[in-house]
Amino acid sequence: MPTISVSKFEIERLLNKNYDPENFSDILFDFGLEIDEIEKNDTETSYKIEIPANRYDLLCAEGLSNSLHSYLFNKQFIDIKLLPSQFEIKKKYFKKRSCVASAIIKNFSFDKISYDSFISYQEKLCGSLGRNRSLVSMGTHDLDKISWPVTFKSIKKNVLDFVPLNCKKQVQNLEEHFKDDKNISKYLQYLDDDEYVVFEDNNNDVISVPPVINSNKTKISLDTRNILVEVTGTNSYKVNTCLKMLLSAFRTEEMYSVNITGEEIEKTNEKIYTLTLEEVYKELNIKIDIDTLENLLIKMMYQVIKVDDKSLNIIVPSIRQDVIHKADIIEDIAICYGYNNIKMIMPDLSTIGSENRLNKFSDKLRLEMSMLGFIEVYTMVLVSRTDDKFEKSSALVENYKSLECEVVRNSLYPGLLKSVSSNLHCKIPIKIFELGDVVNLSKNDVGAANRRMLSCLFVGNKSHLEEIQGPMTTILEKCGIKNFQFENFYNEKKYLKNQSAVLKINGEVYGSIGVCSGDVMNRYKIPYSGSMFELDIEKIYEKFFK
Repeated sequence: MPTISVSKFEIERLLNKNYDPENFSDILFDFGLEIDEIEKNDTETSYKIEIPANRYDLLCAEGLSNSLHSYLFNKQFIDIKLLPSQFEIKKKYFKKRSCVASAIIKNFSFDKISYDSFISYQEKLCGSLGRNRSLVSMGTHDLDKISWPVTFKSIKKNVLDFVPLNCKKQVQNLEEHFKDDKNISKYLQYLDDDEYVVFEDNNNDVISVPPVINSNKTKISLDTRNILVEVTGTNSYKVNTCLKMLLSAFRTEEMYSVNITGEEIEKTNEKIYTLTLEEVYKELNIKIDIDTLENLLIKMMYQVIKVDDKSLNIIVPSIRQDVIHKADIIEDIAICYGYNNIKMIMPDLSTIGSENRLNKFSDKLRLEMSMLGFIEVYTMVLVSRTDDKFEKSSALVENYKSLECEVVRNSLYPGLLKSVSSNLHCKIPIKIFELGDVVNLSKNDVGAANRRMLSCLFVGNKSHLEEIQGPMTTILEKCGIKNFQFENFYNEKKYLKNQSAVLKINGEVYGSIGVCSGDVMNRYKIPYSGSMFELDIEKIYEKFFK
């Protein structure tokens, strides 16, 4: 889960009440959050708070205080309302990333803490809800430094001439200028090949090149009082959601809409649910009256309209994007009512638990492999694309955080080879195995399926294929399988030619065995020869034991 660091002084200032750390920790725990760490130094105390991944509105101190105001003080949360204005953005770009939303915050007063929180919250929204700016990016500007109207358009790459944020010189080519910048270079992939999409003011000054960087001309500072917020992206719903969340956290009495000419305005319907006392009792087993239910919902930021003595209409705030079903509202009721106040009852259904049979079978094979002199290793399930070259296709991780975690492994070989590569100081021969799940692409409803596999690797001065053929044969015989055969097989990604085979049982392939190719050993920087096998344990279990 994401974490935020909140100053004790700042959160108490926002809530207008002092709390000792232990008491505040209990309050957050009851609210469904948890303090991961309390940091203290000579000048201040701060809390590291774990935030649920779907509560984007709580990723800053201001957003957290909005929620706690309702929860602690029974204060009705008021959704943001934008005043009309004459400010205008002329939209002249309609290709990819063409969704635009904008607003103006006036008379906002920054201090150092709120300024840092404002900048940090933008980045967190773009990183989480905006998927590292691939879906949504956000820019904030000093309104008083902009000449209106502003135009959203595309320009040829050789025409760009502006000073990027925190730079001193004019830049014409963003890709060349930021190619070695670790923070900015990762966003260059979202630019078009032959043009830049820009916001340009009435003086023809470029103020932003989304989703990469803003202009230094309109940089906000502690002295900024009036702020232009512009959000662009591929999805209109997410673009408007990001804008509303920032405005809600840093609201003032004067917030204005910006007219986007050329943009079709999509009406965002309020989420309204009807909830009855009977539904609450059925799910939570608590008996409460309609007034108590209304009070609980108000404390969780909802707007409530009473229908009758047994039901309510519930309006979900626009910033509560985590609410997608009536069950989410009932969960909030349980949180506010207090889980400790709900009586525990035994379910009517009784069952007898037992260990999964495939797991029992796997444990027996692990024991056999250990008795054959092999050491078991546990390796990472997520691997990089460079490691994942043994099979044709694999399941990709959509929003990976590291290059080491790009895909889900579809073979156990990469983990075994990396284990040897990291332990070359050990005495040879090295004999290791792993028994675990891999993920293969499938035509089922989710597009992928787990398979339980057993892989074994022998590394030494010579390949010694017999050192793993023996254990492979022993495992099959221990399983009572005698009618098996090896057929010549060549896979240049894994094995040497004429020194590999597939294992067949009753004509079906159950695994493979062979001497590792030189390319494989060189890729993992292993200066020895090696042999390995892989068995489809799940297939063996299903055919002979299930």
